[in-house]
Amino acid sequence: MSESRALQLHRFFVRLAFPGVLFVWVVGFAQVSRITHDVRTSFVITVLAYAFAHLVLFWGSALCAPHVREGVRRLLVLGTLVLSIALAYAGVSLTSLQSETMTLWTLLIFATTWGLYRALYAIPYRAHAEMSLRSPRVVPEVVLALAPFLFALLTVFFGFSFACGIASLCALCSLIPLAHLREVYEPFEWSITETVINVFVPHNRPLVM
Repeated sequence: MSESRALQLHRFFVRLAFPGVLFVWVVGFAQVSRITHDVRTSFVITVLAYAFAHLVLFWGSALCAPHVREGVRRLLVLGTLVLSIALAYAGVSLTSLQSETMTLWTLLIFATTWGLYRALYAIPYRAHAEMSLRSPRVVPEVVLALAPFLFALLTVFFGFSFACGIASLCALCSLIPLAHLREVYEPFEWSITETVINVFVPHNRPLVM
């Protein structure tokens, strides 16, 4: 399998898991709302958790970026594993919680792992994509467009935990094509402070958006 094809297949499975992330935020909001009986408070809590995920992404990117010197594929594998664990954890936890405190902790832990996944994954993926990614194909894009609907059907007929388990499994399956990617060691000379400063440079923002 060529590197370009392997990267496309990897990305297909990762994106197939993404509806799970969306539904985690929706179900998390619903769970907080059910326990607190206050929609506005639940909305604020969910937004704050989502903002915290971006805070983790921001600082995580600065901390993880220098590790591209140790191998780009390695970071892709770690990031994908974090995504799979986050989905599995949220699927099990959000459907079995009864207390407000535990629900808030679950949202906080998911926000942390979601931000960490993006921090580990974004820069290494761009490094590989610039070298080997081809134009997307029509059929996979159609399947991905239907993925949220398919996830909703799984949730309705088999439950949220099962649907998140499938999403987590998709993320794990995406690791298989990574075996066909060669390891790339990127030079990285910025300190953490320089990395944080360069995040605000317009040219570099797409790496963490």
